[in-house]
Amino acid sequence: MYKYLLLTLLITSAYATDLPTVPKPVGNYLSYRTAGKLIFINQIALENGKVKFPGVIGDTVSMEEARLATRITALNVLAVLKEAVGGDLKRVKQAVQLTGYFNAAAGFKDHALLMNEASDMMVQFLGKRGQHARATIGAPTLPMNSSNEIQAVFEKY
Repeated sequence: MYKYLLLTLLITSAYATDLPTVPKPVGNYLSYRTAGKLIFINQIALENGKVKFPGVIGDTVSMEEARLATRITALNVLAVLKEAVGGDLKRVKQAVQLTGYFNAAAGFKDHALLMNEASDMMVQFLGKRGQHARATIGAPTLPMNSSNEIQAVFEKY
């Protein structure tokens, strides 16, 4: 019961309108890269330098934990995006593409349901400009044992 209440609180807080601090890269790469008017971002569910809800969805990570991890990752994407456009999300013309990778057990079939969490976050923060094309992929493992990773492409004005 306590775990359920805690997860509910965390999930509710993941719908907050404040964005987290931009996660620092943990390797030799950039938080984002621009090419012309396009912005490329990859993020995982990092919070204070640690992966939240690491592991395999459908094995060591529950569906609710995976939903929360996906929301945290989407918020990280948006935080990086805000930095990339100089602090003003109104400078984002549109979300172009989101690709979600999920560290999932064999036979797991709810990848799209999890990715809906990220898609909803884009629309929550960007309105119609947050609508995008999307791909969702199951993977046997992800960096840092993350349960998910989101690759995003945006266009700026």
